[in-house]
Amino acid sequence: AGLKQISHIERKKRSTLLSKLIKNIILDENKKWKDWEGEILINEIGTKGGFQGRNLYYKPVIVHNSNLKLGSFVKVRIINCFETYLLGEII
Repeated sequence: AGLKQISHIERKKRSTLLSKLIKNIILDENKKWKDWEGEILINEIGTKGGFQGRNLYYKPVIVHNSNLKLGSFVKVRIINCFETYLLGEII
């Protein structure tokens, strides 16, 4: 508290830099899941269509299929990775 305060502009600049860094780290970590195959539990309807499930590590996986039911287990392969979720296809 006794340190000299930095300007609002500098705080905003540092915050933006940190946000970009965190997003890049998360995306790099999610890219390690590419081509992973395993089961997911379908736990909710996707906000942009399809369904969302979670794998055994609780990573969110989106699958585009209209024949799924909530609570079902589905075997998927991860085909694409994003900052907040993984995209899978049913195998």
